[in-house]
Amino acid sequence: MNELRGVRIQDENLRTILELAMRKLRKEDISEEIAVLEEIEKRKEMMLLLELLKRA
Repeated sequence: MNELRGVRIQDENLRTILELAMRKLRKEDISEEIAVLEEIEKRKEMMLLLELLKRA
């Protein structure tokens, strides 16, 4: 059961990153949201995605 919760949480985080990427493509400022996610997120894979999103 805990494994399913972990997968669901990871899926929600990926969805959030996708939404931020779409906003970035529309030239919106997402810097505050990125900063919040960087404080919360601890997984290396997600941090890599956030770093790529900041640089784009």
